[in-house]
Amino acid sequence: ESVLKVTALGKDYFRSRWNIFDFVVVCGLVAGFILKISINDQRLAGSISSLISLIRMGRLIKLIRLVRQLRAPFNTMVSVLPGMVNIISLLLLLFFVYAVCGVQLYGTIALQGELNEQANFRSVGNAMLLLLRFSTGEGWMSVMYALLEKREDCCEDIWCCKRDASLDMCDSNPKYEEASPWCIGEDDYPNCIEVNGCSAGASVFVYFYSFTMIVSFVILNMLVAAVLQAFEASDEGELLDPADLEHFVSVWSEFDPE
Repeated sequence: ESVLKVTALGKDYFRSRWNIFDFVVVCGLVAGFILKISINDQRLAGSISSLISLIRMGRLIKLIRLVRQLRAPFNTMVSVLPGMVNIISLLLLLFFVYAVCGVQLYGTIALQGELNEQANFRSVGNAMLLLLRFSTGEGWMSVMYALLEKREDCCEDIWCCKRDASLDMCDSNPKYEEASPWCIGEDDYPNCIEVNGCSAGASVFVYFYSFTMIVSFVILNMLVAAVLQAFEASDEGELLDPADLEHFVSVWSEFDPE
């Protein structure tokens, strides 16, 4: 079909976005079949077959052009993408700022209760994953109170708690030592310094409540508002079907040929 259209229409074929979409799907299918034939690895060939099936299903998107009830959600999704990119960028920036603050404030607190190997502030990556969970409103209060629980045999200053008990002096200007890093992962043991800081203070209330209010109640609602606004604008632009518009043009051309 694509070959016939390209032969018949030439360069005009690529003026339609739907034709470009068809051409990309066809090229993807051809490339997938070529890779499937040339690769001997059965597991990789199976993955390519799944990808080919997924690309083939992409042609169902053309139904949007024919069904008006499908055009409104699709037009809404397309029109809302620029606004969502801006809001998501702001959201990621807030996640990063709060993750860095969380590592700085609570990265050395000993694990206990809901603060465990999976949910902690030991690294920026772990902190961002934990904040992603908090943004859904799931379990943020349990982690907050876990940070407030008292720890036994903990260190008020992690840099004062050396593995050698004979060292009573604290390092006021600590530096990373490759020979004895913090005990964060299993690969760090046994030559590492155990991270067993004491519980956090009242700063957890400011940290967690401000994050919940800004992200859960403001930023995520901005996403919903952007989608609703785009959906309303899409409905306003669908007052006439393309077929009705073509019929109007053809009738009007009888009275105004120019």
